Amino acid sequence: MINEVRDNINKAMTTEDAYDICHSYVNKYRDTLLPNEAEALGIALVTLADCIAMMQESITYWHGDRHHPGSVDISPDTRRRQLEERQRREADTALNEVATARLWEVLEPRLEVTLILKELSWRGYVLNDVALSLFHKDEMSLERLATLVVANPGRAIEQIYHSYIPSQIDDTFSKSEARQLIRYFGNDQGIKRIRIERAKPPKRNYIGDGAVAVGGPTDFLMLDEDPDYSLPFKVWGFYDVRPALDKLSEAK
Repeated sequence: MINEVRDNINKAMTTEDAYDICHSYVNKYRDTLLPNEAEALGIALVTLADCIAMMQESITYWHGDRHHPGSVDISPDTRRRQLEERQRREADTALNEVATARLWEVLEPRLEVTLILKELSWRGYVLNDVALSLFHKDEMSLERLATLVVANPGRAIEQIYHSYIPSQIDDTFSKSEARQLIRYFGNDQGIKRIRIERAKPPKRNYIGDGAVAVGGPTDFLMLDEDPDYSLPFKVWGFYDVRPALDKLSEAK
């Protein structure tokens, strides 16, 4: 079967065509395989498609046999990142959103904690009331994740673990953790107020603040690197200065 897939992929005109061919084979054979075998087959075929398509596009770019706009950036690192992103997105489908939402209704509420900073210096600007969304920097254990989500039939918690779902849960805190955060940051003179909100259950196709690719107007504050940091868990903060910049421009 792999040789058959390889022959068909070799006829693909673009990377997207190669991926589509792979997924058609996954769907064709999925019902005859155990769930873990189907998942392994999918990853193997997508990897195969990625490698062959990368070689094809490299030849295309350098020899000009077929020109595909937008295929100039074909480095192995770029392909690897694309593959990892695709696998994470596919792993999201292992989450049973409805059952997980029901679970969160009966569990102790998870809370989102946001610090409103009095001032933040950014590229020569002094910005007011910038929201700093806190998130766990400690890596979540598989055992902990299993108490907070429900997998779809035939899917495993391990698959959810390798998706963006844990990053969403990392944005939340227990009541005990929230109290510790309030005590720790409550006397900080640089913080205007602390906002506490009940967190929503994790959903597919969403990512947590800690998984965001920052740059430009967004960045992290690595709060646990403060020499006087004393919380028993690691916390970072995510901010986006665009709302504060908008207010600054309106004031002018």
